[in-house]
Amino acid sequence: MESLNENSKNGKKVKIKKVFKETYALLKVGGGNKKKEKNVTKPNLKAYLEVGLEKLSGTSTKHNKQKITIKENMQQINNSCLEEQQPTINLLPKFNKVPQINHNNVGTNETLEQVQEMHQFINRLQGILEQDIEDSFSPTNTNNLLFVHNYLLQLELSRDNTMQEACTASQDIINILRSYFIRLDKFSNYFTNYLWNLSKILMPLAKNGQASTVISSIAKIIEIEEAADERAINQNQLDSKKSFRVIKSYRINFFYQIDNSILNLFNEKFKNHGNSLLQLLDNLDFVFDDLILVKDEIDPVFPSNYNILTFYVLAYHRNVYKCIESILQNDPDTETILRLIGWVRHYYIFMEKNLYFYEDLMEPNLLNGKEQSLIDDYLNLVRSKFHEWKTNLIESDIKEFTQRQNSPEFDSDNFAKLPGAPILISMVRQQIDVAMKSASYQLLIDVVNECCIMMSEIQQTWINLLESELQRYLNNQEECADEIIIYIVALANDQLGYTDFIGGLLNQFTSSLPEEHIKNINNLFNNLTNGFFNVATNSINTILDIIFNDLKSPFKELHTAKWYKVDTMGDIVFTLKDYTDECNLHLKSYNFYKLMINMLNRFVIAYLESMRNKAVTFRMPHCIDKMRKDIHSISQFFSQYIGAQELTSRLDVINKLHDFLGTSKESVHLGYYSIRKSYGDVPRKYLKYILSKRNDFDPITMMKINKILKDKAAEAGEYNGERTVFSEIVIKDLEKQKPELMKDVQEAFHNMQNISSRSLRKGKKKNYLSTINNIFQNRNK
Repeated sequence: MESLNENSKNGKKVKIKKVFKETYALLKVGGGNKKKEKNVTKPNLKAYLEVGLEKLSGTSTKHNKQKITIKENMQQINNSCLEEQQPTINLLPKFNKVPQINHNNVGTNETLEQVQEMHQFINRLQGILEQDIEDSFSPTNTNNLLFVHNYLLQLELSRDNTMQEACTASQDIINILRSYFIRLDKFSNYFTNYLWNLSKILMPLAKNGQASTVISSIAKIIEIEEAADERAINQNQLDSKKSFRVIKSYRINFFYQIDNSILNLFNEKFKNHGNSLLQLLDNLDFVFDDLILVKDEIDPVFPSNYNILTFYVLAYHRNVYKCIESILQNDPDTETILRLIGWVRHYYIFMEKNLYFYEDLMEPNLLNGKEQSLIDDYLNLVRSKFHEWKTNLIESDIKEFTQRQNSPEFDSDNFAKLPGAPILISMVRQQIDVAMKSASYQLLIDVVNECCIMMSEIQQTWINLLESELQRYLNNQEECADEIIIYIVALANDQLGYTDFIGGLLNQFTSSLPEEHIKNINNLFNNLTNGFFNVATNSINTILDIIFNDLKSPFKELHTAKWYKVDTMGDIVFTLKDYTDECNLHLKSYNFYKLMINMLNRFVIAYLESMRNKAVTFRMPHCIDKMRKDIHSISQFFSQYIGAQELTSRLDVINKLHDFLGTSKESVHLGYYSIRKSYGDVPRKYLKYILSKRNDFDPITMMKINKILKDKAAEAGEYNGERTVFSEIVIKDLEKQKPELMKDVQEAFHNMQNISSRSLRKGKKKNYLSTINNIFQNRNK
């Protein structure tokens, strides 16, 4: 029995030796001393590297600079090995003795010894990798990675060929052979795991400047392994002698590792920032830098048919989509929605501009086609918020404006202001800033439009309130007088603050938006600015309404019997000065100047209207001197605030009326031409009326003057020029007085006709004419 077992063992030994002998020719690299080993190993490694350089030179044509760098680094690895710059090479055992066992007729003990030497060599290779694992970013790793893979590849080839030759042997022999290569199998797995670990950190390696070294080595190894897989597959398909190589599918596994690393990267971002939607969105910006790094550093070192950049772009896109969906599903607020829209728009622009990937090529769409729906939702939220803010804000300001329990606020320049203006500006500024981050020009215009609508509604609210408060004041001055002027001053000042704010926004948009969008925004802002100026103008006019309401009585006294006895114009100047001093302290300069100009215009109109008051009597020539003294007094007041040329121009109409009023009946036509030349729309009836108030013109004279005025007005023709101050004068009451005047004239002429028909003496006729004159003189007193 023992003899049979011994024979069986001897038979197995013979078959194993035969297998090693037949595979010897496939892996023969020599078997002498160290010198011979070096002479054989180095050329093999050199040939391996040269093939690598040759293949690498054709992998990509996109970045010549990167190709040159990679080639230089590979050449450096080659030189490093050939010049024995790595001490580990000299320590390597003669692992190639394994296939020489049968050739040298060595027995079982020597076979085991040589297998042990192979294991020791593998241990040394693994030691090299273990050192590299401790510092994956070491600049020497690229040399070691290619070096170890070169020998690993030869060992695996020896193993595969050995198993190929032993395929017809018994299962026991195959099992023994497999046991010899278990250590090699484990090391191969160890190397593969290390390669995949490196593949998971391609991005950090590239950032560390190792794209042309470590990453290019990874690319070369995958390419070589893929080629070996392809040869094995072809052999299996075409040759009856099947290859024993295990198909590794490095390329597929490599992309799998990248995909997992990208997934883990995004999961980590979501884990750290998922509780804050805005933080999560802000922390997605790394995508842009990463993909540029892939394009510039990683993609060029791989064969072009690997499409590394495309893989990264699509992998990143899938994960970005998940993050965007997560944000959308968590009911984002208005700011987040706009930021999200802006980020997505920037994302697609970046992809197209920098990476040449268009939106329609990347699926799924980040917003699932919901961008317009999100914009509409946002605009609805903006409208709702604006309505809420406007209601609360305007109610608060209206309450303070109408109750006026305290004085309004004053800024550092002592200008009055209302509390709501800064709040409104802040709200609008916030919404526009958020809209600008959306990177959507149309959305920005829509938001600006909503802001303009809200502010326009507020403008109209103030205009209506000014009207109602003025009426309330006129109806009950004692109750409503307190602080009303200073509050209106504050309102007028706020409008200038709004216009400055809108002007700043327009300047900002002009420098950052395309011209075609600027036109739309410019139209919106122009209308809004005009609205603010309109509120300011209404405020100033309301102040003037209050002032001139207080001056009604003094203006009614002008040119009446009382006027000749007292200094009525002095009262008017005193009242104007009192109001002006208050406004000058707290009204912004632009509004104050406008107030004074409008005040002067109001004075001129009130003065012109006062000249045709019912109780007016122009006592010639004394009245002309007194009237000119009045105008000198008012001129001195306004000259403190208005330039001499402007003041003279606006008071010119009064001076010309004084001249016209003082004209003789013989030169009235010249006076008319003079005033008509400067003020083409001066009503003839107005001129006729003030002349009729002269105490030295009788009705007969006035009839002649009226005929002259009519004739000269007809000669001058209809006036179609620019409107003057006379367009502001109300003359309807002149028409009301006309029947009364005509009645007196008709009565006088009736008496004269009776006198003529009775052929009275001339002296008696004069008495009747005197009676007629007395009638008119009594009416004019």
